[in-house]
Amino acid sequence: MEIELANENTHFCLFCGKPINPTKGRENRKYCDDICKSRYHNMLRRGIDGEIKRINKILYKNFEILKEVYERSVKEKEPASISITDLYRLGFSFDYYTQVSGPYKFCYYYGYVPGNNEKYMKIVVGFDSIVKKI
Repeated sequence: MEIELANENTHFCLFCGKPINPTKGRENRKYCDDICKSRYHNMLRRGIDGEIKRINKILYKNFEILKEVYERSVKEKEPASISITDLYRLGFSFDYYTQVSGPYKFCYYYGYVPGNNEKYMKIVVGFDSIVKKI
């Protein structure tokens, strides 16, 4: 078995750290094979993707809460509103929303705006229809 010694011209794989065979492929390769290249890029994305997934999870939860409140009000034929305290109790996070238009803040398709009493939020549906009215 022959051991390859590294010299100053030897390049090492960015993922596994093994020496890259200089006779195989391009001279300035950074990875020993496609598997290491793929694993390296997946490793880099994992950190960014984790934060995006965390934020999307919060946005989706906000969306589901607004949707549930709105659909319940339609079923009961009442105005769609809920107290700020109840929103907090359900796990709503006021720091996360997808769009803002005037006083309205939206989580995708459902939005909210302070009602007549600042302790209650009015729930609205349809970002495009609300924005066109403003």
